[in-house]
This record gives sequence, structure tokens and C-alpha cells, in this order.
Amino acid sequence: MQEISIAEASRRIISNMPSIIDAIKLDIVNYSSLAELIAGSVEKMIGRKAGVEAIKMALMRYSEDVKRNFTMIQDRVKKVIAESILELKNDLILLTVKQSELSGKIDALFKSIPNFRFLQLTQGTNTFNLIIDERSVDAVKKVVDSKGIVEVYRDQSAIILISPPEIIKTPGVVSHLLELLARNNINITQVISCHTDTVFLIDRRDALTAYRLLEDKIISMRSLLY
Repeated sequence: MQEISIAEASRRIISNMPSIIDAIKLDIVNYSSLAELIAGSVEKMIGRKAGVEAIKMALMRYSEDVKRNFTMIQDRVKKVIAESILELKNDLILLTVKQSELSGKIDALFKSIPNFRFLQLTQGTNTFNLIIDERSVDAVKKVVDSKGIVEVYRDQSAIILISPPEIIKTPGVVSHLLELLARNNINITQVISCHTDTVFLIDRRDALTAYRLLEDKIISMRSLLY
């Protein structure tokens, strides 16, 4: 069994402490206190005694990598958000349907509604999620037996983030926006990605607040970059 170094043990332990990683990114960590905090875990992992000063030095070296990567990613995230635009779609409904009920009926479903105002179809392990405009519900129910409908979420709105192609290869864009909404007590019914579009399905009562939060974020990112 390969021996684990103090540096590697420190990195593994800290990487499983998200709040500490966030503090490192913001450069607000007392590394002496942090080294004392994790010293017991480090020693248990490496199977021998480890000096607090050695752990502190390992943490400081690791923090430089964390901050460097964070800065690089944040710059890319800011650019993607700044170059994004928003659209709002109201009067939507989410149907969760058993796979066994909808399988083989997709073509019939599409043919039953010639003019979808909004449509998103996603497949899970046992169900399909179908997001449509409210006026299309009756047409869907002609194809899908009500016994096959697991859940119905009415009064939904979709906020569509339309981003540049860079969003596909930029980690952290969606999580950044989800954290913003969560911090403001906005619940997300569904998050759906389609190429450069990200759809946030939200209760209609929260839609305007969520839209304003996302719009303000885009505007603030533009002001920082341009």
C-alpha cells in the first residue's frame, strides 16, 4: 500500500469540506487554526504523527492552486453570464408520466398538438417529464391515459437562459445561478439544458422575482467586464 504524504492527506480532507474550500477561495482562512483542526484526521489517514506546521504549509500550497483555479473559472463564468439573455414563458404545466404509458406514443403525442407554444420532453429511469403550455393539456390527455400520469404541477413558468456556446465547456455557470435563486428562497421545479439554453422551471408566483434576480446578475456581470 502506497504511503500517503501529509500534503496529499491534507488535500483529500479539505476537498471534502466545501465551506473551507469557499473560505480559501475568498482568502479568509486562518491556516494555523485550520491545520490544528484537521491534524487528527491527517494523522489517522497517514498512520503517523504529523506536525501542525507541516500541515499548515501543505494547506497554504494547496490553497494557491484552489485560488488560481477559482479565479480562472470565475472569469469564464462571468463572461458566459454577461453574454446571456433571458426569456420568460408563462402558463405552463409539468406532467410526470410513466414510461410504460408514453412509450410508443411519442409520434401520436406530437401529431395531436400541431402548434406547441412550449414543449420540453425529458426521459428519466421510470418516467417522462413533459412540460407544455396549459392550453395543450387536453390534447395530451387524449393520447396519455390519466392513470399513467404520476404528478401534475400547474401554474409553472419557464425562465430560459440563452447563452453563448462557451457555456457547454464552462463549469459552474448553472450552479452559480442556482445558488443565487436558492439564497433568495426560490424553489426550482426542474432544470433542463438544451444545447446553449438552460430552462429553469419555477412556480409562477416566484417567476418575476427569479427573473429580476437573474437579470440583475447578468447586468452586474456586464458592468464588471465591459
